Amino acid sequence: MPSPGQAAKFALNYLGQATWLRGDRPRGEALAREAAACKHALDDRNGLAIVLETLAWMAAELGQHERAAQLLGAAERVRHETSQTLIELFRAQHERSESTAVRGLGLRSFEAAFARGRAMTISEGATFAVAGSLPPKPPPPAEAKRHLGLTRRELEIARLVAEDLTNKQIAARLFLSQRTVETHITNILNKLGLGSRIQLSRWIADITG
Repeated sequence: MPSPGQAAKFALNYLGQATWLRGDRPRGEALAREAAACKHALDDRNGLAIVLETLAWMAAELGQHERAAQLLGAAERVRHETSQTLIELFRAQHERSESTAVRGLGLRSFEAAFARGRAMTISEGATFAVAGSLPPKPPPPAEAKRHLGLTRRELEIARLVAEDLTNKQIAARLFLSQRTVETHITNILNKLGLGSRIQLSRWIADITG
């Protein structure tokens, strides 16, 4: 059983599951997608991995076997990046999702879809979970090459965000406090007129690609 702290952390995910099991599938899935967006916005990767598992289960039950396999792969990527393991409480759900998707796709197609999900960055996996697809890259702004007034430190932090490092990992890498990193990221987003880490990662890809 999860601790009280974990239970509070996963409350929105649990509500989505309960709503789904009561028969309101559209609302249950909407709550789970909202949970995924919240977990990513808060940089809560442990929570994000669990919500990806929930959305994979829902997709499998809806017969969306390829989406289910990709979400399972994306969840595995998050766990790998954060050195966590699947919580035992969710193992039966994970195995049902996997079995259903394998039956629906066949083993070879399942493994290919799973690999595509695992190849996503954490930001891409979160976007796929919430939006259902990966949006095309926006054209780079004309000012991108001039970095829009970012300081050298801000540009360094932006690049580490694009590498899917957590705020804690960035702080350790640069010998800064986590609060300082959070402040820098807020300033970066404000300067660039962006609303999320996902958009920041794409901006970095544009100016370096």
